[in-house]
Amino acid sequence: MKAKGRKNHKDISPSEIEAEPESTKKWYEDAPKDPKNAGQHTEQILIELKEEARKCHTAEVNNYNSKKQNANTQWMKSMLSKGTISDKIAAHTLLIQENPMCNLETLRNLIGLVKVSKKKECIAAMGTLVELFLSDILIPTRKLKPFHQRPLSALKEMSSEVSGKRRKLLVYWYFEDQLKEIYTSFVIALNSVGHDTVESNKDKAVTSMYKLLTGNPEQEKNLLSHIVNKLGDPSQKIASKVIYCLQQLLYKHPNMQKVVLNEIEKFLFRANISKRAQYYSLCFLSQYHLSHETSEVAKKLIEVYFAFFKSCVKTGDIDSRMMSALLMGLNRAYPYAKVDISKISEHIETMYRLVHLAQFTTSLQALILLYQVCDFESCEVSRFYNALYKKLLDPSLLITTHKAMFLSLLYKALLKDNQVNRIKAFVKRLLQVSLYVQADFACGILYLVSQLVGKKPGLLTLTLEASSAFSLFDADEKYFAKEDTIEVKEEPDEIIEVCNFIKIYTEVSQFYFPRHTGEKVLQPKKFRK
Repeated sequence: MKAKGRKNHKDISPSEIEAEPESTKKWYEDAPKDPKNAGQHTEQILIELKEEARKCHTAEVNNYNSKKQNANTQWMKSMLSKGTISDKIAAHTLLIQENPMCNLETLRNLIGLVKVSKKKECIAAMGTLVELFLSDILIPTRKLKPFHQRPLSALKEMSSEVSGKRRKLLVYWYFEDQLKEIYTSFVIALNSVGHDTVESNKDKAVTSMYKLLTGNPEQEKNLLSHIVNKLGDPSQKIASKVIYCLQQLLYKHPNMQKVVLNEIEKFLFRANISKRAQYYSLCFLSQYHLSHETSEVAKKLIEVYFAFFKSCVKTGDIDSRMMSALLMGLNRAYPYAKVDISKISEHIETMYRLVHLAQFTTSLQALILLYQVCDFESCEVSRFYNALYKKLLDPSLLITTHKAMFLSLLYKALLKDNQVNRIKAFVKRLLQVSLYVQADFACGILYLVSQLVGKKPGLLTLTLEASSAFSLFDADEKYFAKEDTIEVKEEPDEIIEVCNFIKIYTEVSQFYFPRHTGEKVLQPKKFRK
């Protein structure tokens, strides 16, 4: 009969066994400093010293194993071959944490579990290895150094009097060299799992690579490349997860904006990339957090956008959704970038074609970009206002979900305009449109007009021929739209369209406009309590 409160030896789990570390310090905290480099080393010196280092490390491992023959160590080693999945992983972890330098083979065996064919072992081992590398193995302040980057010439010249230091250096250098190779193999294994057909495995692999990339600089180039490549994954969930991970990466490491942008650029212009992958790439780039301090990043973004735009126009493959994402990114980056207008002017003609021919969302983004170019560079604006004026009668305006964006653009553009006659023509057209649209959109138009009139007092006398503001069209416009003019007859103190609106929608119109002609400024009236 078993004693009460005691466990049989076979019932003990490795997770219940406490490791007995030789030191509370990490392995890299005890590493000796490298001697000063005495010059270049030959290939022969590299081969000789690496072989010597391998032998020294093997002797160190044998010495460690001979000293650690207690019950805990023996039990954990037996669990490596006979225990359950969780027991095996726990035993591997404890041995590695106890002494990483003397358990390289144990680390290799644990990484060997990260295979698609191993199912449960694979998922469990991935999470354990990520935490193990970040907390106990990798050096947080620098990347691991391969053996050939060490000052081998200085080591070769050390006398026998310092043989102990020489031996210690060789052991540490060899261990770090092997650790770098092992970690590289782990990154490759994660990437392989990321190409599995099971979505949950791919999700776990992407998350693991993201954690490693965020937590340590080792293998950051390969990790970033593997993560970006998953933007082309057939699963929408995985592609969305990659976008989220990259956003979090830039949030935690803002200095990586250029590095990530360069990797996305390579991916975007790859020969065998799918349209969906390109769309996700543009969506991610359009969400870059920019400021005036990151003007170089904004400039690079604009170069990438226009290069991609040019390639799409050249091939004639212009996808509306993709163009919308591209133009959105351009609109976000342009205010922060110091771009030569000559680099943009060659694309202006194509932008106007998009305004007239593309879907409403895409044409709206094109108009926003054209507004920014006109506003910041003081270029010819009459063509822009003509295009914007025609958009007021676009049938898609009734069903679009971007009404607020359109009204915002309209308001900003009219505030910037110095030609009162043209602004009055816009106001007339807006009030005419408000009679035929949904109530929410009509209220938005009325509020826009009321705010506009408050800042442009000259609009209170709407008694001009509006056609004079739009009598001259650019020669290029004749291919895209017919002449569109309106006539405004003189009305004593009230606007004709407002009078019509009051007749149809009395309560709504009274909220925005006064009924008495004596009130000059069009301001929203307060609700009565």
